[in-house]
Amino acid sequence: MGRDFSINNDRGNRASSTTLVLFVSRCFRNISHIIFGKHIAIFTFGVNAWIDDDDFRTLKHKNNKARIFCGDSLSLKRKWYILFVVDKLFIYQASGMSVLDFVKKWRPDLDVVVFYWNPLNQTGNAFMDLHEKLRHYNIREASFESTDCRKYGMEELDMFFSLKKINNALASIKKPKHDVSLIAVAKTRLKELIEIQQVLEKRGLKVNSYITNTCDLSDDEYDYKPHLPPDEYLPMELDAEVICEVVEKGQHSPTIRAIIALLSKKKLITNNKNIKEKDYYNPENIFILGIDSESKLKEFVGSPYKNVLPHSVTQKYTPQGFLERLGEL
Repeated sequence: MGRDFSINNDRGNRASSTTLVLFVSRCFRNISHIIFGKHIAIFTFGVNAWIDDDDFRTLKHKNNKARIFCGDSLSLKRKWYILFVVDKLFIYQASGMSVLDFVKKWRPDLDVVVFYWNPLNQTGNAFMDLHEKLRHYNIREASFESTDCRKYGMEELDMFFSLKKINNALASIKKPKHDVSLIAVAKTRLKELIEIQQVLEKRGLKVNSYITNTCDLSDDEYDYKPHLPPDEYLPMELDAEVICEVVEKGQHSPTIRAIIALLSKKKLITNNKNIKEKDYYNPENIFILGIDSESKLKEFVGSPYKNVLPHSVTQKYTPQGFLERLGEL
């Protein structure tokens, strides 16, 4: 009786198909490089409120072009793009694994970077579970949080924000209604948020406080504000003279609010003592709680913003600057 080779043949056929696809896709990419240059695909999941699609449609750095996709669904067009065009795939927090599973099967040679926009140990188990899953994939991980980068061997990438979105939001604000905006998801920092709000109000400052809940990390007894569509938070954040940032315990790197303040040319109040290490730190524009005297808070808020940073610094935190850093990563 002959041996059944059907399973081995099936595996062999799949391997041959993958090899053929890799060969054909490499040929297409080589032609595309000559005509169009290299391509970076950026997939975003849940954070596209930070990015305007137009930010990336015309961006180019050296030989790198970028294209942005929202959501992890894989249409035929997206599959074709990944197979035959993309040289690097950047994923803003993989909420689903479909893109990575497709890449693992059909483009194992593709340079993939997954970026975490929250510290791993401060967002419940979801991001840590994702980190564990990604250990089985041939990819790189990156984070804005320097502590995680050191602990888990990740690449460090600073946050960025859409300057176009900021300018559009500022255009609708004639005169800010508040002295300070304190907009945050509570996570593990509710106590600090409440205490800082009290410090600000004690100094006679008008605070627009809007704190929402994170179901598995926050105090259920606090009277949280309802969640809003992502695009509604930015105008609320900017409708104040100064933006307040509150980092969680153990967090070393600034949050996205520091970048929003930088690009909107608004002052920042923060409890992050490590912000002194950033290239955009200026004591006339950034007030550090716990270091600077609280008695000078009102004077700080009332004084004008000092526009002294060179364009090269602020540019780093725009989509264009991000693309430059990503292309060199």
